[in-house]
Amino acid sequence: MAPDILRSDNNRDLGKAMSVLSRLLAILVFASMNVVLSGVLPAGVIIGNLSGNSGSVHSFDSASTMSLGVTIGASSVTLTSVSLRLQAQDLSGEAGLSIYDDDFGNPGTTMIADLGTQTVSGGSFSCYLFAPVTQPLLLANSKYWLTITTTIPNPNALLVAADSTLTPPTGSLATFLGLRFNDGHSITNLDSSQVPSFQINGVVGSVAVSEPAYLPLMILIGGVMFLLRRMARSEAWSGTNPAA
Repeated sequence: MAPDILRSDNNRDLGKAMSVLSRLLAILVFASMNVVLSGVLPAGVIIGNLSGNSGSVHSFDSASTMSLGVTIGASSVTLTSVSLRLQAQDLSGEAGLSIYDDDFGNPGTTMIADLGTQTVSGGSFSCYLFAPVTQPLLLANSKYWLTITTTIPNPNALLVAADSTLTPPTGSLATFLGLRFNDGHSITNLDSSQVPSFQINGVVGSVAVSEPAYLPLMILIGGVMFLLRRMARSEAWSGTNPAA
């Protein structure tokens, strides 16, 4: 077979290979974009009672903490933020929120996520939003505790709005577990009929899909395409030179 015919066949094969790889690379890029975009979809309510503000309050100072527990339903959820209706009794101060595991019906010692702090003012109740830097995945059929802390010292206190109308928090993705008060010495069950005014937001499943898993394959395909182009150019260049 003549060299020109062989060169033509090689170029045709290289062209087909590059076409297939280009399509595969485009599919991976599209899939990767979908993964990125899925992380910014509007979050829904996992469970909440944010409108509950009947005048009842829970209060505590810097020496204590209050925890509200939830049991995640049949589907794992990714927590994106938590809202609380808070007020400082007199002096303003910081309120912090963290998520802990469950230890036989009480808050455990393992922190799942830190949702940061907010400066709480006095005068009236306001809604404060807490959001983690890294959104935690809360597993199905598992119990978790949102623990509220404050820097406000005694005799002042942090006030948490509550609802005494016995209306359970709404949301089909979790159920309310109860309230716990920790004075630094012991944990006490609080009256669960006075549900704090709160709302947990998130999405079903995990938004932390392993996007980096695409990268090695994308890099490999890109490298192979680069080599194929070099080979095609080399074939074309050699065809323009007369044989020695």
